[in-house]
Amino acid sequence: MQWRAAAVNTRILVRAARTIGGLHSCGQPSQEALDLAKPYVRLTQPLVRDTKGGELRPATWEEALDRTVAGFRAAKAAHGPTTFGTFSCSKATNEVNFAAQKFSRAVLGSNNIDSCNRT
Repeated sequence: MQWRAAAVNTRILVRAARTIGGLHSCGQPSQEALDLAKPYVRLTQPLVRDTKGGELRPATWEEALDRTVAGFRAAKAAHGPTTFGTFSCSKATNEVNFAAQKFSRAVLGSNNIDSCNRT
């Protein structure tokens, strides 16, 4: 199964797709992608795992963000800042693309930035 992501209001929604291209981060939102944004399929709170491969459980936003920061710091300490990369979409605004590259360089410390506008 391959995955395709559709950007809707600067949020990335991932759905299964029958495409040859594999993982896409941009494109015109289709009705199927917009259907994903309906409340009955949205997560209303973050889910975390207590052990690797364990069951997902509801968590507070503070706990989920703390875990994210801890994971990023651990990866950066173990492998250096170049372990991270960001991918931005040419169909996003210049401001969104600027924020993505600024986040990658200033926060993650990585110059690994790419975009679909070079393809």
